[in-house]
Amino acid sequence: DLVGAGPLEPLLHLPDVTDIVVNGPALVWIDCGDGLQRADARFESEAEVRRLNESYDALQDRHAAASSELAAVRARYEWENKP
Repeated sequence: DLVGAGPLEPLLHLPDVTDIVVNGPALVWIDCGDGLQRADARFESEAEVRRLNESYDALQDRHAAASSELAAVRARYEWENKP
C-alpha cells in the first residue's frame, strides 16, 4: 500500500525541487529551477499512481471544504494541467 507520497516522498524533501510531474509509473520528472529532469523514482503500477492522485484529490477537497470550493477547483486544475 502507498504510504504518504509513496516514491515521491524523498523528492518532496529535496530543497531545490519546485515541481514534480508524474506521467506514468516510470515517468517521474522534477524541476529544480532549470527545467524538467528525469527523477530516480518510480511507482509499482498505474494503479499506484491513481491511488496517489485520489489521495491528493481527497486532501485538496478537505482543504477546500475548510476554505472554499474555488480552492479545490483551482488546485485540481493546476494538478491536472502540469506539463
